[in-house]
Amino acid sequence: SVIEKYNLHIHVYTENEIITTKLLYMDLRNSILFPNKIQFKLVNSVFDYIQKENPVILKLILSSPSPLSDIKQELENAIDLSILHITKTGPYQDKIVKKEYEYLDISPLHATKGSALEFLRKYLNLEKKDILSIGDNLNDLDMFASSGISVAVGDAYEEVKNIPSLNNIVDASFNGIVGYVSYLSNEKIKREIISLQSQLDASDYKIIKMYEYSMMGKAFPYSLSLIHSERQLLRDKINELQQQIKPNKTWEELQNIVIDNRKSVN
Repeated sequence: SVIEKYNLHIHVYTENEIITTKLLYMDLRNSILFPNKIQFKLVNSVFDYIQKENPVILKLILSSPSPLSDIKQELENAIDLSILHITKTGPYQDKIVKKEYEYLDISPLHATKGSALEFLRKYLNLEKKDILSIGDNLNDLDMFASSGISVAVGDAYEEVKNIPSLNNIVDASFNGIVGYVSYLSNEKIKREIISLQSQLDASDYKIIKMYEYSMMGKAFPYSLSLIHSERQLLRDKINELQQQIKPNKTWEELQNIVIDNRKSVN
């Protein structure tokens, strides 16, 4: 009744397709961005189709070129669902479809990116510090709360850019995001190399002691073959990691990608 009353555009997410009457707003945007990845089902009536086919509905989007704040309040008073109000106006105008509009992202309570990420983290037995999230929209906020590293892109909503836990803001281009992830990956490998090199340097003490004992004609306190074997394993691991480092720009050269370095990333 609300949809008909306010002439709202609706598209529904199911397990394997998006159902709508016509590609407009967000569904049009997705059809342009992911032409071969998302299956769209165009029907005469979304409600008639759902009633007949009874698909599993994951969430629905209500869109309009008019403000939706009052409609959001009306829906919240009537249904017990999660409703996120997002505006694509002004500086956040949809540059893909070249239109201004607003939409309500409606889904079951607690069905969020953050809860999904937390489930995945536990399933993969990861620690929060090992998770990197990159986002731009308001529905990314709780995802950042479940991440050890939070990165916003340059054209993100101000609410996203201003969260206290944000580490960096990066250029919104593909190269900006991939370059940043590549940089972090290389830095992690470099830290592992430094740690292994420290272990290799520490074993120099044993080599020196072996030399001293040989000069005094004493029995070696360590196994020479074992020391050489351990040192060679360390060298091999260092060489292996060095091969994994991808050609990348230095941090200084990445300044055109990293718009705002809020926090250092360990």
